[in-house]
Parts: sequence; C-alpha cells; structure tokens
Amino acid sequence: FHEALRIILEHGRAKKAVDYAFHESVLAEAVTAMGCDVTSNMTSLVVLNLPKALTGREKELVQDCRAAGFGIWPTLSEPVQIRIGILNQLSEAAIIDIVGRFADAMVQKGANDFDKKAILSQVKLRFADAEEAKGRESVAGNVLMEGIRSDSIHLMGIKR
Repeated sequence: FHEALRIILEHGRAKKAVDYAFHESVLAEAVTAMGCDVTSNMTSLVVLNLPKALTGREKELVQDCRAAGFGIWPTLSEPVQIRIGILNQLSEAAIIDIVGRFADAMVQKGANDFDKKAILSQVKLRFADAEEAKGRESVAGNVLMEGIRSDSIHLMGIKR
C-alpha cells in the first residue's frame, strides 16, 4: 500500500493512467500483429484469443510460459482466453520482454505466420515516437512558460 501511495504521489494519478493506456496499446498492437484477437480494454491487462491455429491450446501455452517463469494466466471462464498483465511493468524493456517471450511461446506451439523481429521493431518505434512527442511537448511547454513570464514582466512594467 505504501509503495503504491508513494508512486501515485510522485508520478500523479492522471500521468500513471496515461502511461498504462500507452503501454497496454503497444502490447495489444504487438499481440494483434501475432494474429491474436484482443478482447479487453483494461489498461493494466490484455485479454486475448489465440490465432485459430492455436485455439484450444491456451492452457497448454500458459502452463509452458509459467514453467519458464513468464507469468501469464488463463481466464477462468470458458472459452479460455489468455491474460497478460502489465501492472508495474511500465517500461520499454518490460514490454519488449513480454512481447518477445509471448512470441517465442507461440512459435514453440507452432505459430509461424508472423515476424517477431518486425513486431519488436514496431514496439521500439512506438516508444521512440512517444519519447519524441514528449520532447516536443517539453519544448512547447518551455516556450509557453517563457511567453507567460515575458507577458508577466511586461504587465508589471519591468524592463529587461
């Protein structure tokens, strides 16, 4: 509880929500590129159906992943779906690891109709684009603050 409170106070609830939505969207895009059908819209959890060729093997895939230390799990209801959580996994490295391990697990089960390297490249591109956008926002924010400061100085009659 204290750790969660510390994170919220440091980071801010709105910013954390935006971060989760972004990371979930990157993961959802990646598993969709692997042929999966994403059925959830929860920002800390992706729920999906495997591609048709692997339908019915969800529990087997989950068991193999868990045995390898990759913590995904099946839904409890039928038809079984796969759940991939990203709680406290909000980094590029964590999402790349999740995507890579899930791709490897699918290939081990016989999925071979996607390009893991291209998918991982797209994940990296999404993060690079997000960083670039943050940089533009930061520059815009600095320009705005400089304008506000100049206007304030002008209104107060202070000469530069």
